[in-house]
Amino acid sequence: MLAGPHQPSLLLPLEGRSRKLLARDERVLKRLIMSGMYDTASEIARRVLELGLPKVSTDTIRRALRRQGLMARVKARAPAITCWVAHV
Repeated sequence: MLAGPHQPSLLLPLEGRSRKLLARDERVLKRLIMSGMYDTASEIARRVLELGLPKVSTDTIRRALRRQGLMARVKARAPAITCWVAHV
């Protein structure tokens, strides 16, 4: 029996494909980026087997990081030290 407008409390079967990365795996990915061990999702994708994570694509890693609250940004650079500053 399926849930309908008269019986909304019935549980419906889950739709869509199940996720390859567990919530724990996504937290590990976030920790790897935040700690500075890896800078990009493609670096992590190349080494997923070494990290003990399931083999997933770079896009899957990007989506997981986005779900964890990390957005793609260009890494900030330190200002260049000019000759004038070095001699002061």
